Amino acid sequence: MANSLVLDETIKKLRSNDQIAYEELVDAYGERLLRLAYMVVGDQQLAEDVVQESFLAVYTNVHNFRGDSSFDTWMTRIALNKAKNKIRPKMWQKIMYFWDVQAEDTGPLPQQDYEEKEQKRLVKDTMCALPLKYRDVLYLYYYEEMKVKEIAQVLDVGESGIKSRLQRGREKMKALLVTMGVGLDDEG
Repeated sequence: MANSLVLDETIKKLRSNDQIAYEELVDAYGERLLRLAYMVVGDQQLAEDVVQESFLAVYTNVHNFRGDSSFDTWMTRIALNKAKNKIRPKMWQKIMYFWDVQAEDTGPLPQQDYEEKEQKRLVKDTMCALPLKYRDVLYLYYYEEMKVKEIAQVLDVGESGIKSRLQRGREKMKALLVTMGVGLDDEG
């Protein structure tokens, strides 16, 4: 309940053009939207442009936010739409995903570290080979940890459609990994 009240107050401040509220909004959403934009456009500079355009769209349209979905969902949808509008259809095959790499002081043995990096690269490359409708659902579900209902709101697709895309996306990823010679059955 308190978060809802804080959000309502923030929206009121945004609607009254409160500069501090906008700075807080950029601090709260900037990095996450940048990762999302980079996932779609595959270029850091283009992703930064998408984020700037997204915040500009929020600035100019905050009065249109009706609260039918969460503010987080609304912001994500704006950024995702801006990112999709930035790229040309031929670029879809070349999209690379952005994952934060965390340095560990007490890391695994070099062979384990290599295998983990190779596995992450393989998953990233496999996701890049999927059609966008599966790629964005899998990314939002696994990397942004959104619930099916939230993804449905962001992508403006029914929950059953999202569940179907998740299932098909998983199946397509598994099939691609098998064709690449990755033994998934060995891992259980």
